[in-house]
Amino acid sequence: MSAVCNPGSSPQTGVVNTATAPCRYGAVLVAASERGICDIQLGVDRETLVDNYRCTATNDVNWVVGDEQPEWLATVLKLVQNPKCALDYPLDVRGTTFQKLVWEALCNVSLGQTTTYSALAEAIGKPKAYRAVGAACGANRLALVIPCHRALRKGQGPLDYRWGADIKQQILMAEASWALDPP
Repeated sequence: MSAVCNPGSSPQTGVVNTATAPCRYGAVLVAASERGICDIQLGVDRETLVDNYRCTATNDVNWVVGDEQPEWLATVLKLVQNPKCALDYPLDVRGTTFQKLVWEALCNVSLGQTTTYSALAEAIGKPKAYRAVGAACGANRLALVIPCHRALRKGQGPLDYRWGADIKQQILMAEASWALDPP
């Protein structure tokens, strides 16, 4: 497992600093707690991301506005532009023990590759838990860092993705391109 995918911390309380920026997939929303980046969301536009985040945030939110870009946002934007770029910032991964097990297995899927929910279930030693694996992928709050976009339904293309099938397809195409011949 890479250092980027260290599913180690648990939910916490307190203020979460949050910022948005345009990116190659539309917009990105990044939230950082005192422990590290706890949320990376992708969407077609900033307004939808902000509205969705406000509905699901469990912490007090401090919206970072202005021209100055926080280090944690700049780090994520580098990752968005270059899928081979290591995320050089601490993470605050929040999830159940099972979710973290699935996410750790996802981090072992190479850039440019995909897997299925059933293959992930096999990889974690729970071959009948493919639906729960799909739910764990859907619960991932760290887009790109925990590569849930690399998980597909068996026999189907990229249909389900928390941030939309179109964005999932764009990410997979970008990663495949980088894996073969980085620009």
